[in-house]
Amino acid sequence: MKSNKQVITLGDVASYINGYAFKPDDRGTEGLPIIRIQDLTGSANDLGYYNGEYPKKIEINNGDILISWSGSLGIYTWNNGKALLNQHIFKVEFDKVNIEKSYFVYAVQKKLEEMKTKTHGATMKHIVKKDFESTLIPFPSLKEQKEIATKLDNIRATIAQRKEELKLLDDLIKARFVEMF
Repeated sequence: MKSNKQVITLGDVASYINGYAFKPDDRGTEGLPIIRIQDLTGSANDLGYYNGEYPKKIEINNGDILISWSGSLGIYTWNNGKALLNQHIFKVEFDKVNIEKSYFVYAVQKKLEEMKTKTHGATMKHIVKKDFESTLIPFPSLKEQKEIATKLDNIRATIAQRKEELKLLDDLIKARFVEMF
């Protein structure tokens, strides 16, 4: 697989829509879930809901790519239904070039460590949009992007399968130990 060594800035790939700054009073128990960084990272389980008018641009749906840019840097594929995006998270609008979404996710994941060196702030580290959008990623042909993403998906699936096998083997060892005594 030959690479043409092309690169592109993230700003030239897509538009990045920041979530809405919901106030604590906006969070209720009915309506659409408000998705915060903690909800993406799995470090919270206290979803808030919003039942009111909202800008259409902050609505997220299955398959949307989200990037947290404040507090922690991360990229996520949303697959939990219709929801609303809170501040400090970008929704990626692929409206500038033709790019394979899964390739984009892998390319951004690779760049997250580099982006961490560009964060600002004392209490809540964040990356400014200008630095984010100027980050370069490799930009091979669409065919190569699909091949790369498929190979990485297969590797990721193999790793997950091996981790599950190791867990089962560990459980087997524990069970045998108990049986022996």
